[in-house]
Amino acid sequence: MKVTDVKKGHFVFTPRPDRPVSWQELHEGIVKAGYDIQGTAIEVRGTLTATPAGELRLQAAGTGQLFALAGPALARLRQEVPAGATLTISGAWRADPKGETIEVGRWEVGR
Repeated sequence: MKVTDVKKGHFVFTPRPDRPVSWQELHEGIVKAGYDIQGTAIEVRGTLTATPAGELRLQAAGTGQLFALAGPALARLRQEVPAGATLTISGAWRADPKGETIEVGRWEVGR
């Protein structure tokens, strides 16, 4: 983890390309270091997939880790980008009952 602003407590975490990420593990490490998380953001490159129930997921390039997708922008993403497309999605990151989840903020197809 790289500290980008000690006074504000900003860190940049770059995960290993061969290992899935865990919001919970990151949270525990930061709290153990004496900080609290007010928000997290993530950017993931991968393939848009759909579950049999029609829920969209992002399968990360490299690890194959699946991220659930959520948020108001998800409806627009569903309309504009077909399942199977390669894209980069960024947004707020959290762990919830569906697993690692990205609150879709923005995306770029083909990147």
